[in-house]
Amino acid sequence: MYKDLPRNPEFAAEQKMHDDFERLQNITKVLEEMGFQVIEHPTPDILENPTSEAGFPIVRDGLDGIRASYTKDRGLVIWFANSFEDRDNPRRKEVVERLNEEGLL
Repeated sequence: MYKDLPRNPEFAAEQKMHDDFERLQNITKVLEEMGFQVIEHPTPDILENPTSEAGFPIVRDGLDGIRASYTKDRGLVIWFANSFEDRDNPRRKEVVERLNEEGLL
């Protein structure tokens, strides 16, 4: 279906950003369902902001946090801060498992 459409890099980049924003919204929804307090609900302009490359917080759990960053090249990247950086952290494992189940990581 899409293979017959002319290739337009600007449209493709815009569509990728739209898809990544939708994924970010779904991630925050799942994290809220898991009992995390979402710091700020994302708005579409968050991915267009130049500071999004450095990363922005999604949730904070005490000193631990889940952050996201976005670049046009890499797209949306979810990462963990403080003790959530430890892959053996039980709460991190729970988050990764749930987001994988939902097809969001």
